[in-house]
Amino acid sequence: MGISKTRMIIKLFRILKGWNIGVIQSKTYSGVVHFKGEKKVVIYDWGLRNRPDDFEFHEVLHIVLRALLSMDKRKITELRQAEEEVIQDICEVGRIIAT
Repeated sequence: MGISKTRMIIKLFRILKGWNIGVIQSKTYSGVVHFKGEKKVVIYDWGLRNRPDDFEFHEVLHIVLRALLSMDKRKITELRQAEEEVIQDICEVGRIIAT
């Protein structure tokens, strides 16, 4: 269940379009591994072990922030637009989670 929920949350964030995001079940590690300089990330999912209810959302937010921080800081208009879209997308996920 965790992997499909994670993929659904990833699709809700426009900033992650074009990112290669893998989700792997793991019994030994949980969290995000980002390949520096690339739009490539792996989420290691705790699977059946006890984990926070918001694990998927939490890990995807890490990736969203890395995507935002990786943008060219000199392109201020694009950066501000991306920031606004991220906020809108977080609000949308919040509405979905609340229902």
